[in-house]
Amino acid sequence: MNTKTNETRQHILDVGYELILSKGFTAVGLSELLKTSEVPKGSFYHYFKSKEHFGEVLIASYFEGYLARLDTLLNEAEGTGYERLMGYFRRRLEVEAVDATHISALWLSSVLRYLICQNR
Repeated sequence: MNTKTNETRQHILDVGYELILSKGFTAVGLSELLKTSEVPKGSFYHYFKSKEHFGEVLIASYFEGYLARLDTLLNEAEGTGYERLMGYFRRRLEVEAVDATHISALWLSSVLRYLICQNR
């Protein structure tokens, strides 16, 4: 993908992530996502086959970034293994304490529940 294409795709993912965190996957309609991200419907379908595919890509993107941050924290940071691990847990508690409505596990379970229901 060229830079502009990748930027548009990432913009849709970023906007969708914020919407889904605040409302849940099933509560966010495609029209709301398109309006908020200011992207035409055709552009959405250029990057994603469906809302479900968008959800799958969003989960994969989230975990790709999360695992990269985790790898950096646990393998490249200063300190003993114990200190790095405790630092990870300390940061997780800080993140969850900042805004409990944005706990990643709730968002993930909402998306997974929806995808499981769609595949039955």
